[in-house]
Amino acid sequence: MADIIKIKRSATTASPSSLSAGELSYSEQSGKLFYGRISDGTPVDIGGKWVVDKISALASADITDFNTAADARVAAANIDALANVHVPAPSNGQVLTYSTANSRWESAAAGNGVTEFVSLNDTPANYTGAGGAFVRVNAGATGLEFVTAIDGGTF
Repeated sequence: MADIIKIKRSATTASPSSLSAGELSYSEQSGKLFYGRISDGTPVDIGGKWVVDKISALASADITDFNTAADARVAAANIDALANVHVPAPSNGQVLTYSTANSRWESAAAGNGVTEFVSLNDTPANYTGAGGAFVRVNAGATGLEFVTAIDGGTF
């Protein structure tokens, strides 16, 4: 004979006053399914008929309204409102850099990075004589070099 598992249930109470840790309960009145929180048995709403009814009742207008609301929130957002970002007085040309000392992103002046290919440390010093050339990794695999032809090899 198969065992039958029954959960606590009520047709007249919207929410159980208490449950044992991990215990399930269903309220016919509210249409909600609950479980008892592991740490203290507090009833936690985890779904039920009311969720199905809510989803079934959604119309395209609800989704449009949600998208409009989300777009408005994003448009009004300020990056400094994020918990791990500190930008007290942003100015043009600044970038975000991560500070391990402060465990957050902070504004800083942008660096003066390389603006020309030949200014990189592992490339030829200039373009002289390299018109129409290709770039390849050198034989020592330690940098780049200009070559005028690429040997396709044999087969």
